This record gives sequence, structure tokens and C-alpha cells, in this order.
Amino acid sequence: MVQNNTSNGLKVALIGDGGVGKSSILSILQGEVFSACYVQTKDRIIKSHDIVLQNGRRQSLQIWDTAGSDDFRTYTAHSIKDVKGVIIVFDVCNETSYMNVQNWIKTLNHYVENAADSVVIIIAANKIDKESRYRKVKPEQVQQLAHQHNVQCIEVSAKTGERIQELFDLLASALAERATRQEEAPRAGEDEEVSEPDDGGFLSSCVLL
Repeated sequence: MVQNNTSNGLKVALIGDGGVGKSSILSILQGEVFSACYVQTKDRIIKSHDIVLQNGRRQSLQIWDTAGSDDFRTYTAHSIKDVKGVIIVFDVCNETSYMNVQNWIKTLNHYVENAADSVVIIIAANKIDKESRYRKVKPEQVQQLAHQHNVQCIEVSAKTGERIQELFDLLASALAERATRQEEAPRAGEDEEVSEPDDGGFLSSCVLL
């Protein structure tokens, strides 16, 4: 059964393996109490949340919490269609969930046309509250993965609430920035005045994330 608590907003999704803490992250964002009892998400949960940007404007998000199990992958495929933003969650104490981030990116690219340019992707490394002896994925590995896919990454803890709000602030800000760039971009087919390059005949551009 789909659980809805939505209003109009940009569609974003939480994806990742089962048991990595996607539902807990969403619960903490909405002010609920953390529960250590794992309940498998068998369909999808949709909730709305407003983020106040640095400029004072509000960004409404329609957040889809998806099932991580292969048994419910059909629901997940439907959930990520037409998304504007995605948070890929993995468990720093579960190396397999870390390795599967690449598979989740492939899944996103399969179901969303031109995902690299049309979707804001953030990787969330969850459960950093665990003792270091339980940690299987080192911080440098997390950064390496983010660099490899040219996306942002943030370490969080659903249990303590550490950086959960920052995670969604980061996503909302990136979505707003992308929307602004798209609005300012010249319309297709309009003539542009192109200046002559001064670097041997090449024009280049670089966007720093």
C-alpha cells in the first residue's frame, strides 16, 4: 500500500539497498523518533517537506521512500521516473551496500533519460554513529566514489540525527541552483553572439560543483 502525505513539490527519491536506513532518514527529517527496529519497506512511502533556502525562499519537496529489496524493484523503478533529485543511501558498516551504489546509479540512468544532466544526485553514507571497529567503508572511499561519479556526498546518522537536515538542505539548494541555471540558459534555436576564442581556437567551459 502506498502511504501518501504529499503536496505539490519537486519529486525526489531515496534509493539504496534494503536496511541502509532510508526510511529512518525520512522519519528523522520529519521530526519523528528514531526506531532501531527494522521494518522492510514493501512498496513506497511519499511525504512532503519544505526546506528554507539561504535566500529565505521555500523549496517544497515530494519525497519518495523506496523499497531496496529486489522483490520490490518494480515499485522502485516507478518511483524514480520523473525525479528531479535522488539521494542514494548506503550503510558504512555494510560494504556490499557501498558497492551497490554504482548499480543504483545504473538503475537511475536506465529509467531516467539523461539522468546525469537532469537529476541532482547526492550520496548519503549512513550509520556513522557506529563504533569505528564496525565501519567497513572508509571516508576516503566515500569521497572516491563521489569523485568518480561527479556527485556530492555527505556522511550522516539517522540514529543521532547528525547532518540529516544538512543532507536535505544540500539537495534543495542544488535543485534550486539547477532550476536557476535552466531558466537563465538561452532558449534552443535563439541566436547567440559567440566571441572569438583567445586560446588557439578552442572554447571551453567548466562548472564546479
